[in-house]
Amino acid sequence: MVADNPPAPAAGAEPAAPGAALQPLLFFGVPLLLAWFLLLRPAQKQEKERKKAIYLIKKGDDVTFSGGILGTVASIKEKTPGTPGDNDEVTVKVLESKLRILRSSIYAITPATSEADAKDTVSA
Repeated sequence: MVADNPPAPAAGAEPAAPGAALQPLLFFGVPLLLAWFLLLRPAQKQEKERKKAIYLIKKGDDVTFSGGILGTVASIKEKTPGTPGDNDEVTVKVLESKLRILRSSIYAITPATSEADAKDTVSA
């Protein structure tokens, strides 16, 4: 007949410690958690702030494209009026020409300064 009882542990074998199942979780989980806090989270925050700044651009702001081109915003044409989005067209003046670009291709923004502020920085 076949016995339904599990085999007895070998002589001298110790039962698994209660914390043994937690050890692999600590071994893999803690480094992944640290990597997220030190690498991924700051990059996500920075990208979120960049997108927020891109949605707030206005006429006269100086912008830098992801390709390194510098220009000044001449006008903004939103696909859905009153709702800024990545596919909005921004007309940018570069030297003597105007370029139509997508809002999502803007890399950095320098807010417009008034003429009085510009004169103060030049004379100082």
